[in-house]
Amino acid sequence: MKKNRIAKIISPLLLLFLFIMVSCNQDAIFYAISQETEPKDPRIPGTPTNIVEFNNAIFAASSSLHRYAKRDADNNGIADNEPGPVWDASSDDNPLKQPGFRISALAATTEYLYALSLNDSGYGDVLKRIKKGNGLGSLAGDWETVSIDTTDSGAAGYPNFQTLCADSDRLFVGARSSGDSYAILYADDTAVASNGVTNNLRLLISETGVLSGAAFDGTTHYVSGSGNYGGIFTVSEADLGSKITSGVTGSPQNSRNIMGMIAVTDNSSNTQIVAITRNGDLLYLNAGDTDFTALKNVGYSTTGSLAVWKAAGGAAANSLLLIGIQGSLTSLTQTYTNGYREAALESGGSLSTVSDNAPIYDPGNPASGKDTSVASNDRYASAVGLHPINFLYQVPAAIDDTMPVFASTQNYGLWSCRDKQWNAEE
Repeated sequence: MKKNRIAKIISPLLLLFLFIMVSCNQDAIFYAISQETEPKDPRIPGTPTNIVEFNNAIFAASSSLHRYAKRDADNNGIADNEPGPVWDASSDDNPLKQPGFRISALAATTEYLYALSLNDSGYGDVLKRIKKGNGLGSLAGDWETVSIDTTDSGAAGYPNFQTLCADSDRLFVGARSSGDSYAILYADDTAVASNGVTNNLRLLISETGVLSGAAFDGTTHYVSGSGNYGGIFTVSEADLGSKITSGVTGSPQNSRNIMGMIAVTDNSSNTQIVAITRNGDLLYLNAGDTDFTALKNVGYSTTGSLAVWKAAGGAAANSLLLIGIQGSLTSLTQTYTNGYREAALESGGSLSTVSDNAPIYDPGNPASGKDTSVASNDRYASAVGLHPINFLYQVPAAIDDTMPVFASTQNYGLWSCRDKQWNAEE
């Protein structure tokens, strides 16, 4: 009888406890649902290429080339009442000319837009370029094929083009031999096209990893490779202009697996080169330094995507370095450990060389006194934070005064952050 009385007392308490627990869990579930952003259909689906700026417009691609440019009725054929920049405007005076099908990479120098297409074997080996026109984002003439310099026997051993990177006025091409060897080629833009073909690719360095980045500080080019033979290699513009590559420095066998690189320019026009490794080590090279220094780890594996972010209309004091992360290197499933992290830059606009002065945090959860690129961490985490990001790029105010950030995701199309909210770019 005593046990029955105890059971009668405990049972209601147990039921009350379970009710409270279920209610709390439901509150958490309802809150998570309330923070989810209704997904849009991306204008550029699948896994888009890198995002490049060329001739006062933004270009990206997937199966075809896309252009984001300001309203310009004379050159883009857009009605005067069309608000702001738009995607894929075209007219007889300024058509959006396509280089081919299945575009895998883009790059841009001051004068040329480059596009790399895939052939049926799956390796990128069709490289084309087109010259800039007079209108906003306009393309002049026709696409011409870019091939290896017939006088360069070293470059001839790497006929399969795979990746593109450009800094300032130099194009670099990641190339592969018929076996498992990789090299980095560079374009000699003094070559003149003949019958629609420009034979201007020369060998920079062989036996490297896959080309993953390029940056320029005004006198020296820095190019990086990923993989076991990756690293950072340097060569002066003067040497490239004279077709001299004996001055290339860097030791791929003993270097890091570099996934990306970016030039960060501060308020005084000083250029700092920043690189990121696959395991998340953030490296920097200041003017006058002879080697890169490891600053800190971002806490995750990285995709190599790097971009400088500034608040629209803001000063460099509000700037951040965005770093693409990937929670799992063996799976592309949606998880909350994808997306990117933020590293606060100094008030002058450069990355601090003191670890404690360069806090790294999740979007929406900034360090004290620092800015962030999103309005809410929960909304970010349920949107682009679910996806690995291959490339990040903030549109400059000269093209779009709202300065959105574009992100090329793996398998989920092109996304944008507008008014500090992420969604697929329609």
